[in-house]
Amino acid sequence: RLGREERAVKRSWPGFFGQYPILWKGRIRMKNASLPDYLRRMALHVALFGSDIRFEGITVSDKPSMMIGQPSGQPSAVISQEWISAASLRFPSPDEDEIAEFIRGMGFRKIRDSFTGWARHDGVVVMDAKSDNFILTDKGIVPIDLQIGAIKPSEFVGLDFA
Repeated sequence: RLGREERAVKRSWPGFFGQYPILWKGRIRMKNASLPDYLRRMALHVALFGSDIRFEGITVSDKPSMMIGQPSGQPSAVISQEWISAASLRFPSPDEDEIAEFIRGMGFRKIRDSFTGWARHDGVVVMDAKSDNFILTDKGIVPIDLQIGAIKPSEFVGLDFA
């Protein structure tokens, strides 16, 4: 709980800000994110899905970094999001077909041979679109912490869509 609001709080691993999709040698690959990359990814999440993600700040941990060769004392990003309750505790996430329908409804096409990746005509790429990154609520499907990036649509030439 942050103040009077019920929010989920997430801290990135020390020295590691997740990943985001890039196009490399004609295929979608994941790249380790810098803090600005991470913040762009969260901004895309808000823009695409109307997520209530807030940047809360930076912490520094004495724990070892997740990046090999980096010393302890690395920064972590802290974000929060409105607490989202599942419609069913027994089945809190949508299945693959429900996720595919949701994502297709937003104009995305499945990227063949990717880690649950989808791309849209405007260059937005969403990766890691698997069931544990979505919550099925009474109001519908809510995405949580997807790996999002933007690629020039002209570079999609050669990508294999399902």
